This record gives sequence, C-alpha cells and structure tokens, in this order.
Amino acid sequence: MGRELLSLALSDSSFEIVGGCGSPISPSLGKDLGIIVTTLEDPSLQRADLWIDFSSAKATDSHIALARKYRKPLVLGTTGLTPATFEHMQEASQEIPLFYSPNFSLTIALYLQAAAHFSKHLKHNFHMGIVETHHTEKKDIPSGTALAIAQALESSCDEQIPIQSIRTGSCKGKHTLFFECTGERLELTHEAFSRSIFAEGALKAAQFLLYKPAGLYSLKDLST
Repeated sequence: MGRELLSLALSDSSFEIVGGCGSPISPSLGKDLGIIVTTLEDPSLQRADLWIDFSSAKATDSHIALARKYRKPLVLGTTGLTPATFEHMQEASQEIPLFYSPNFSLTIALYLQAAAHFSKHLKHNFHMGIVETHHTEKKDIPSGTALAIAQALESSCDEQIPIQSIRTGSCKGKHTLFFECTGERLELTHEAFSRSIFAEGALKAAQFLLYKPAGLYSLKDLST
C-alpha cells in the first residue's frame, strides 16, 4: 500500500510528500522510491501535516501514540487490530482527528448500508453468512472488511454471523454476503481488482481529515 499511496500522491499537486517510513528491517529502508524511506523517528516526518498508516497491527499502538504525541491527524487502514488497540484509538481520538477504516474503497460504505438494510428485512427467514477471499500473503483472518460487514449485520439482527475465509492466489479482496433459505439465495458481492482504489480512498480521507477537530471518523463520514 505504501507504494500505491506514494505513486498517487506524487502525481497529485494537492499533496506534498515530506517523508515515508518503514520498519527497521524493511528492505526498502534507505532506498529512494520517490522519497527516501526512513524510520518513524526521523525528524523530517514531524514536518508533515498528517500521517497515513497502512503498516502492521504490531506497530499500530506505537504509531497512534506518536501521532498523539506530535498532534498529527492520522489516517489508519491497518487491519487485524486487537480490542485493546481499538480502545487506544478511541482514547487518542479525544485529542487528535483519527480516521479509521478496514477498507478504503469508497463503495464499501454503501455496501455496509445495504448489508444492514437487507439484514433488517430478511433476518427472520434467511440464513446469513460471509465469504471473504484474499491473496495468500494477507495475514489477518478474517479480514477487517468481513468483520465490518458482520458488525453491520449483527447490529440489526442480534446474532453472530459466520465468516468463511479463503487465502489463494493474488486476489486483492472479494467479499460476498449471502442470504439463503429453502428455494432461493441472495448475494451481495464487492471485489477489488486493484489496490489503487484503497490508496485513492485513503488520500480522500486525508483531505477530509486535515482540518477536522479531534474525533474518530470513518468512511460513513466521508460519504455523507
């Protein structure tokens, strides 16, 4: 995601990239990818008006803490987060503007609304489930998007939604919600064909967040 974000931001005159960071063991560290990849402790990164993080769940808490320390608005798209990290996010959003989404496709907000709508009307007579498919290198199971869909359903039907996760090939992300009963089946599917759609959404979120007051924002705020 870092390369996708960098490519789009460098081609957009409304953005100025002041730096980019990787983990201390990143093979990109010190390389020129349009900017020199450095570590988060690099003072140059403190000049940024806003940070975007799509790194690792293991690093998210420290990144939130640093954004809070330096009062940087933070766009966060890392998945596989723990309940404790979500609590940390809520606490930080009392002091800084923070935008979180497990999926930055701009149509996902509409998808979640549609999921909740169908669930409200079909919950008594249909069995519901989610099937999500991603590339073999995706570490978190189930995906953050699948969990968000399940949460949208559970808010209206008060039951746990089963999720089936498939890791195969180079699939960028496919999520299918199904409602099934004897005699018929309804499916709602979203599939991403390019990671660039997530980068586009993240940059839109950055523009939205830059001058917002402290708070926790999501794609629902961006689409309204």
